[in-house]
Amino acid sequence: MTGMDTIPSVWRYGLALLIVIAGFAAFTWYLTTGISSSFGGLSQMAAPGELELDLKEPGEYTIFYENKSYFNGSFYMTVEQIPGLQIVVMEKSSGRRLQTYPAPTGSTYSIGGRSGQSFMAFRAEDAGIHVINASYPSEPGPKVILAVGNEVLEGLLRMIMVSMTLILVSLLIAAIITYTTYKGRKKALEAER
Repeated sequence: MTGMDTIPSVWRYGLALLIVIAGFAAFTWYLTTGISSSFGGLSQMAAPGELELDLKEPGEYTIFYENKSYFNGSFYMTVEQIPGLQIVVMEKSSGRRLQTYPAPTGSTYSIGGRSGQSFMAFRAEDAGIHVINASYPSEPGPKVILAVGNEVLEGLLRMIMVSMTLILVSLLIAAIITYTTYKGRKKALEAER
């Protein structure tokens, strides 16, 4: 066996580069599809109006006001303020009215022709059908689009963490391959001398 047989091949550097490229591609794909699906999971409604929403799990739900939106074949662009809009949420089976309150986090988004901001929230103790009614009780107001969802911000943070992990793991693997290849080649070349 010659000294050349023990020298790690240069192709390992190419492999490390391919792993980094694959990591960035996976990061980009996961991030773009994740963002789209996070906001695609929001249920939209026109206000004034009513929406029956089948909540799959109990928890806190956020109501977003979409000042720029596409809903039922129409584009909407409305002013930033919606004074006097009243939101009532009820459990359909029991008729129990749920307390609504200002959204605990001031989250905003702008993606795919939609932009919105959180403004109200409610806590559903049980899964099942809930009715959301939005109206202007004192005077007429503009027709606006609302979106309802749960754990939107948490889902985005989780998606960002997974995306960053994909990149870091690919960089770590590429660094290990590069380092071991370099050290192995250096050691083998020094042994030949």
